[in-house]
Amino acid sequence: MIEQVKATIATHRLLSPGGRALVALSGGPDSVALLLVLHELGYRIEAAHCNFHLRGDESDRDEAFCKELTSRLAVPLHVCHFDTQAEAKAHGESIEMAARRLRYAWFERLIAERNLEVVCVGHHKDDDAETLLLNLVRGTGIHGLTGMAYRRDKVVRPLLDVTREMVTDYLKRHQHPYVCDSSNADTAFKRNLIRHELMPLLQRLNPAVTRTLRADMHKLRVAEEAYDQALAATFDRLAHPLLHGWWWDKADLTLRAHYDALQRLGLTPTETEALRQDGLKSTRARFETDQYIVTSRDGRIEATARPPRFAPVAVPMNGSLTMPDGCRMDCHETARENIPSLKTTPTEAIVDADRLNGPLVYRALQEGDRFRPFGMKGSRLVSDFLTDRHLSAAERAWVGAVCDAEGIVWLAGHRIDNRVAVTPETRRVVRLSMT
Repeated sequence: MIEQVKATIATHRLLSPGGRALVALSGGPDSVALLLVLHELGYRIEAAHCNFHLRGDESDRDEAFCKELTSRLAVPLHVCHFDTQAEAKAHGESIEMAARRLRYAWFERLIAERNLEVVCVGHHKDDDAETLLLNLVRGTGIHGLTGMAYRRDKVVRPLLDVTREMVTDYLKRHQHPYVCDSSNADTAFKRNLIRHELMPLLQRLNPAVTRTLRADMHKLRVAEEAYDQALAATFDRLAHPLLHGWWWDKADLTLRAHYDALQRLGLTPTETEALRQDGLKSTRARFETDQYIVTSRDGRIEATARPPRFAPVAVPMNGSLTMPDGCRMDCHETARENIPSLKTTPTEAIVDADRLNGPLVYRALQEGDRFRPFGMKGSRLVSDFLTDRHLSAAERAWVGAVCDAEGIVWLAGHRIDNRVAVTPETRRVVRLSMT
């Protein structure tokens, strides 16, 4: 087993020799074997244990076991307590889904705080086969039939080429104790029903069913790659670019591949179907995922990446600034006579240098922001101004402002404030441009 895990790590480059990794440690046989193997192989590891408080004294027993094991191995242990039932009720989800969400969100924070590379989880071959069957029962497309990935973002699976039998043999041979989760025997949970009742039936038909299912998943993965290539070609052909995303006609959602593309952006099947059912109606549907804002309006769908959150950043005079969205802003002061024409583009602004009050900063828009758009009378809410310019909610989220001590100088990419407009009396100007 040691050699197999070592080969898996090397083949799929799961861990770097000098890197530090987090091990998800429940106290059960799979996670204990994972911790022991990585420790034996000499990796620099820390462990993380989640106490979900779902099994009374048994949950506390598991925590105590993990503390004793990691103390004996001199492995740092992090423990987090969750009120899982309250979380599930608050979010309207199952206990299993709530526990998974809480667990991986905490792992992500730990990785960042402890400067770790990845989190290692104890999924093995049998878990992979059970997941395939579970997805088939629930209903899935090709992406749900390709099995677990050795690596997905910061999550790696070093045990994915070993079986449950190999894990238990390893622990028995080396006389390593572990704890048993009594809920794993409860066939009210679908995965347990598959493990304890369906898999034994399938093994009567094919004793090597786990190996067969994993071979099938490998073949489907090849088909998935071809499908992804076709999907990308369809997406490129039908999608129209936005500055931070794409838009396409609602009618194109009748194409299955393009319909699937929306789910790839993070929308649920229900949300995607809701968009498709809207047909060509002029609706204002809006969905948000971890990475995208997807809106429906005027017979088209727009998918825009979520803008980064950032604190105000100084705009250097006579210098350049790389803005949080990746664009570059240049700022230069010069004499009025050096500017032959005041004609500008949406990505350029020329303002009166003497009307500026203090240094310039670039910041995200705030609720209630107002300015006096050049060429218009009076002040306006920035949100109203952008709506009148037919920007979607997703596009508006990306707009920032260059400000001084008195307020907005330039609604970047759109309009300057009347307060800083160039007049016949202007002697020096500041030119701002975005690339």
